[in-house]
Amino acid sequence: MFSFIRQIWSRITSPQIPARKKLAEQTANTALTTLRDGNWQALQQQFFPLLRYFITEKLLENAWRLVESNFGPLEHIGSPTCSVGWITLTASVPVHFKRARLNTVLRITFSGHLFGIGMSPFTWSPPKYADINSIRSINMSFGNWLSKTGGTLTLPAREASEQKYPCVILLGGSGPADRDSTVGALKPFKDIALGLTTNKIAVCRIDKTAFTYRYWYRLFGFNKQKYTLTQEYGYVLHAIESLKRQPEISADKIFIVGHSLGGLMAAHIAETNDSVAGCILMATPTDSMYRCLIRQVRYLASIGENPGSLGGLVSNLEDFEKQADLADSSELSLSTPAEQLPFGLGPNYWLECRSLNPIKTTKELQKPVLILQGGRDYQVTVDNYNELQSSLQSNANTAFRLYESLNHCFVSGQGPSRPAEYTDPGNVEYEVIQDISQWVKEGDMATPI
Repeated sequence: MFSFIRQIWSRITSPQIPARKKLAEQTANTALTTLRDGNWQALQQQFFPLLRYFITEKLLENAWRLVESNFGPLEHIGSPTCSVGWITLTASVPVHFKRARLNTVLRITFSGHLFGIGMSPFTWSPPKYADINSIRSINMSFGNWLSKTGGTLTLPAREASEQKYPCVILLGGSGPADRDSTVGALKPFKDIALGLTTNKIAVCRIDKTAFTYRYWYRLFGFNKQKYTLTQEYGYVLHAIESLKRQPEISADKIFIVGHSLGGLMAAHIAETNDSVAGCILMATPTDSMYRCLIRQVRYLASIGENPGSLGGLVSNLEDFEKQADLADSSELSLSTPAEQLPFGLGPNYWLECRSLNPIKTTKELQKPVLILQGGRDYQVTVDNYNELQSSLQSNANTAFRLYESLNHCFVSGQGPSRPAEYTDPGNVEYEVIQDISQWVKEGDMATPI
């Protein structure tokens, strides 16, 4: 029935499609130009008449000011891509702000009036090197009932003979990272999972509890004074035990892959857990998280970027530096108030962070280690990588790889890295996938890559 109606509708509307697409293109271009110019009266008049009672000039102006405060001024309007629906037209237009590149979607009536405008990051697409049809995904949960969080285990498609696969567990960086480590239009952990599983390596990626319970924390808060790094990554130990019991996982070939702050924890877990065969440190800092952030603020200022692109983490650099100095000092104790410390996290957190030294841990670790770094990374810089390499180059069990064109998410780019590039579609470079696959499979970790 619906198919018949669709066929009739298609015959009626097909001759009108080119004209309607042209109308959508013209309306979109006019609306975005008017928006950029700040002509709120003209923009309001473009909306469907009934909506004008609710969408006032002041509402439009305030909404646009909020967008500009986050992303900077609008610098470029791209070419619309238009489609014709049953009751509305849709125009998708790439727009470039100073600090972000977004996709603008406009809903338009057949009469050429606006029905709605929305902006969002470009959507993620699977990497070309991933064979989606050869991958199975299993949803899992880890942790106890008070801190349970979800994850995804990707496995190669079932084969005729029963086979066990090596497995890597991915640990995200600081903050409420989801299982894909989503940043703007990028999902680096999902890329890594699909790429490695295509190469016959199982991958487990997990939502951090800070992501799973983010709304709960906002509504009810949590004990920042006593919060620890171990709590932040506590689910990992449950994941290791759970994966060891999976019939298709080689229990003696479970590796930890940590990105950024996750790299510190990866080395620590590999050192303290006999079930972990080795670890991979991706963009792992050798200095504290707050020192990294101070460096980021200065870097962004040096290339003409607004530190506001850091999401308001540092509202006053001078005050933040005082908090950082206290966190580094001998005066830090369990009684130091959390509000006097970076990010409002208490002394337990920072004392534990101070105890984690990736150089010392890796030197003492009698397990294979692979250290990866992007050359364009401004969040964890090549200086950090060089410090690791110079201190650990005599370690027979440690291999290093620097990718000159890659950023913090291990996605390729050109020129100085900026926050805006995280809003561009992209995938983890295939070379990274190949190197990790080779390292995990070969077993001879003393061989430099």
